[in-house]
Amino acid sequence: ADDPEWWLVVAMRTPERRAGVPFRLAESARVDAPRWPVVSFERDYDNPWLARAIVSRGIRATSRQALTSLARDVLALAPLASADAGAALCVLAYDALERLDARACAEALPALDAYCAQPAGNPHVERWRVSNSYVAARLLMQRGEMDRAERAYRACAGLDCLAFGPLLATKTVDAAFWAGWLAVQRGDGARARQDWLRGLETARRAAAADWTN
Repeated sequence: ADDPEWWLVVAMRTPERRAGVPFRLAESARVDAPRWPVVSFERDYDNPWLARAIVSRGIRATSRQALTSLARDVLALAPLASADAGAALCVLAYDALERLDARACAEALPALDAYCAQPAGNPHVERWRVSNSYVAARLLMQRGEMDRAERAYRACAGLDCLAFGPLLATKTVDAAFWAGWLAVQRGDGARARQDWLRGLETARRAAAADWTN
């Protein structure tokens, strides 16, 4: 034909059926990669293939249905204290938030609280403790629970984003802003000042940190 039609089909095997296939990521193969927590998937995840399936934007599943289905499968199998579970919880929480699904939001909160309440873990666990405490605060704000949202934002702002890397300060600094904003709404300017000073200090620390990550 003069105008041939081409189709490009992209497929992904479920990461739960990896059958011992070695994980490969170009960035993590570098000699200095151990200093890069942001790409330490093989070290910090029980199943590092989740990096390509549900974690990394740009290469993870783009279908909402596929992404949430994978996340539910992971959550059913992964230990709560793992980075794997943290990633799955975050995917499902943002899905509930974006769909404004009141029931899903309510169901997500106890699991998010349980994950964030656990002791500090490896850098990717800390990544998900920060991200999950942040999305929990957003869910509470969406539900109109402003007092709980303020406390959740403040708790998120108090976590150490640099345990993972300075990019995670986007969550803790924004959490400090919202904690302060909610404090102002109830007339507590002094508390807001403390929150915003914390946010500025976190931003300063992040900007001064090693930019490798």
